[in-house]
Amino acid sequence: MVRGHARRRAGLRRRQPHQSGTIVTAFRTVDDLRASLQRAGLSSCVDAIAKSVRPALLFLRVQASDDALPPGASKMGGIPDLPDDFAWPMRGPYPDPANRALNALDFARQTAATMQSQVDGPLEPHQRRIAQWEVDRLKPAAELRAQAYQNPFPLGFVAQIDLAAMSMEPGFDPVLPRTGLLSVFEDISGEGLAETPALFWHDRPAAALKRRPLPEALVRMHDEVGSYGLGQDARWASLALAETLVPFSAFSVPHHWKTAMPMQSEPWKRIWAWFQGGDGEYTPRAPSFEGHEKPPEAGYFGDWLGGWPNPIQGDVEQEMDGVWIETPGVTRWRQIFAYGGEFYGGTRRIASDGKGDGTTYHMIEARDLEARRFEKSRWAYQMD
Repeated sequence: MVRGHARRRAGLRRRQPHQSGTIVTAFRTVDDLRASLQRAGLSSCVDAIAKSVRPALLFLRVQASDDALPPGASKMGGIPDLPDDFAWPMRGPYPDPANRALNALDFARQTAATMQSQVDGPLEPHQRRIAQWEVDRLKPAAELRAQAYQNPFPLGFVAQIDLAAMSMEPGFDPVLPRTGLLSVFEDISGEGLAETPALFWHDRPAAALKRRPLPEALVRMHDEVGSYGLGQDARWASLALAETLVPFSAFSVPHHWKTAMPMQSEPWKRIWAWFQGGDGEYTPRAPSFEGHEKPPEAGYFGDWLGGWPNPIQGDVEQEMDGVWIETPGVTRWRQIFAYGGEFYGGTRRIASDGKGDGTTYHMIEARDLEARRFEKSRWAYQMD
């Protein structure tokens, strides 16, 4: 489990489309859920599990021209739309900048030594020829990372969600605001500091929002450092796309049921098999783009608004405070938004240096959500 920090998968480059391999415990209707439980031999649990569901919106991402989108449009990546008086969010210096800098420089030296043989030496069948400039950029990239660790640094923009538009969907979680815009950020220079606010609610009409170019420090980090200090093939200025969020209404099931039965009992075995089996799973599917000369990229990455978390590892709510959930569906935590780490090539989004292709879950205590204190929200990250 990971709370407030991330585990990193070495060498992962989040530039390719990805279909989430996680079992999706969401259903189009409660009747679909009931039928699935009956097929799994869980008839004694049907009513209790059905009563514990929460509505949720799952999203299909469809790549589109960012500049053509209206202000406040729901999207992953792109240039954010923000109020004039909103200060771009920053994280403070890391508490251990010297160690992080040393690790970055060691990684650069080791990687350069490995890559050098592909500059002028013989190649294996699976290898490509590497230009010398690709090796030479590793050291200055590590030095730039080191500077970012010891100084305040701007967060990277991840997503924005038009709550007014989403509130018209049947699967909209009623505890969320029905107006305004959610803006989601993350630390792209590392795994992130748990105390840094990363989710913001702007209760403003779309007319009060304006496109806000990224701080130069972020653009430089993208162009000169890239994922894991390896640089980028495409410069930030050449990127022009965002990934619009198309909602699909669903009912989500709390994963707490996996630990509600006596361990190794027959009901326990059946509920685990049901969660892992994906019977009746509901995953948004890309529509047909027939007639398009070049169809847009479209796919499901595990993005959810509201509802119960769809964890990759243990219960996300328990990660927030370490409190064991005694009764499934009874917890003070609410999910606001969860998103997958991967994104399509060409999208205006900067990959985090501390995350892989897992999922980030933004959570908030029910009392803080009711008071609209989104600055109290926290996040957890999980990956396979």
